[in-house]
Amino acid sequence: MPPATTTATAPGERRQCWECRRRRLVCDSARPACNKCRAAGTECPGYSGNKPLKWITPGKVKSRNRGRPKGRAAADPATSPSPALSPSSSSSSSSACSASSSATLTTSSNSNPHGHNYNAPVPTRAPEVMPHPMGPAMPAASTASFDSSGSSATWSPRTDSLDEPIGSPNDGFLEDPSVGIFQQLQTGNLVDPMLFTKDLGSETRDFVNAVIYFNTCIYPDVAVMHDLPPNPYLDQFPPVALHQMPVSVCHTIAYLVLGHRLQRRGSNEADEALTQERSRLYHHRGEAMRCLGEDIANATTQCNDATILSVLMFLFADVRQFAAPYWRYHLTGATQLILLRGGLRKLMRSSTALRPSLLYFMIIGVMGNTTSPATDQIPATSSLDLIDLMAESYGEGLSPSLFCPPTLMLDIIRINHLRLQGSCNPSDEFVHLSATTLLEQIQAFSPEQWIVTSTFPREEWDLLGRIYQSAILVYCISSLQSVGVLPYAADLVSVRAAHGSRLCLLLRKALASPMIRKCMTWPLIVAGVHAASSSPGMRTFVDTSLTEMSRDLATPIPATARDVLHTFWTSGKDGWDACFDQSYAFVS
Repeated sequence: MPPATTTATAPGERRQCWECRRRRLVCDSARPACNKCRAAGTECPGYSGNKPLKWITPGKVKSRNRGRPKGRAAADPATSPSPALSPSSSSSSSSACSASSSATLTTSSNSNPHGHNYNAPVPTRAPEVMPHPMGPAMPAASTASFDSSGSSATWSPRTDSLDEPIGSPNDGFLEDPSVGIFQQLQTGNLVDPMLFTKDLGSETRDFVNAVIYFNTCIYPDVAVMHDLPPNPYLDQFPPVALHQMPVSVCHTIAYLVLGHRLQRRGSNEADEALTQERSRLYHHRGEAMRCLGEDIANATTQCNDATILSVLMFLFADVRQFAAPYWRYHLTGATQLILLRGGLRKLMRSSTALRPSLLYFMIIGVMGNTTSPATDQIPATSSLDLIDLMAESYGEGLSPSLFCPPTLMLDIIRINHLRLQGSCNPSDEFVHLSATTLLEQIQAFSPEQWIVTSTFPREEWDLLGRIYQSAILVYCISSLQSVGVLPYAADLVSVRAAHGSRLCLLLRKALASPMIRKCMTWPLIVAGVHAASSSPGMRTFVDTSLTEMSRDLATPIPATARDVLHTFWTSGKDGWDACFDQSYAFVS
């Protein structure tokens, strides 16, 4: 095939193409593209009067301020801010833009107001050494990167530059003013975050703002819970880890933060700003799901650590936003990925970095089964095989935000297992005997023997132990009576009534404590089910407490539980399974 040719331009029409002008060559002005660009293997930008815009690789610096005197190069940034970040230059730039919008879109070497040559090539900047992220204790996910080359992926510390992108390849961002965003975030020198994020792409700006919001608004609200045992689920998010995370995780974090903000700001449907934030929330939720779908469809990343962590994080975020029914789909999908890695037990022991997330995954499954119909349990998290693995994880000091004593947590698994068996064969004598033995075991639990190494006051630990003992006793009797495993005998009705009243008294004390009130959602739900056959005052207390907790935690989950209980109270029915007509996960 003969090579393509271009037509020479008449002498009177000769004009330099933009690429030849940049390379300081004499252009032959051939049409439609000059021959020198074709010979160099580059795309000719043409001869238009305005320089065409060109997307650059995210994170790649194409221009720098060369006008700064050498004496100021090492000056303290706090005393000599760059023109790109100073408020005065920002305002002057704004006025210049309003005077001539085309001037901001067309640049040339002789139209630069600062005398800088934006067309000259710039050498690549060497990676900078970054300080340690914020926070005394950093989760494993914060200090690690992902090797997603196969199913046996591992995490390793990152040593590359932080000038890599954190957003979509379609975002043209990270010009010179915003390259140092991560350095500024880490050192805590943020005067106004918008000075640093205004030049980023919209999605990337959402990611950075999400981290800023989490560290400044969400974390301080839960930091008081660090007086409880070491908790890997509560920590600041180091901005240095943001660009190392999979894109799906970045979208999940933005989704989580937007949900928190919307709940704090209220639900005024007419507020245009809230409508826009809801739109962004669903955008990031959809993008997270799309990215996860791509990772799962790729054989090399289908079930590696990064993908499993991303799915689990999305499950954790979704379960804060929706009590039903989406969490079941995500949990089932995560279970299938875990099975591809050899099962939960093997993955827990082979991937240390995933252990905290896998433990919380099990807790969501276990607690979700308590507020689901007995015939619609998740078998994997109602199996007695889970008990040893759960006990082992708790034994390592991984204390989730539920703060249920470990022995009582294992009893919840046993109750769920008996509910599942009883729904299939309630007349089984062995199931009835097991339920009676389990009930005696829960009653014999001693909060004083629950030893936890902490500076937290001992009386508060006793309060937690007594609350969960009463709540689990009420749950055990109510749920097993509902499926016919336990009879409606007078002694059982008396025990249930006594512990139901005791639970409400203890909850009033716990809700006054800022350290433990945030983990009282499930005990309040148990008290609400019991309140159907109790006094109106108890129902009012549960209603008010769940409403306040929804506002305190900035999640709609307690409010959803309140609405479910309202429906149950007005139905006139009594019994655990009559309350929960579908699978709910009230874990926040």
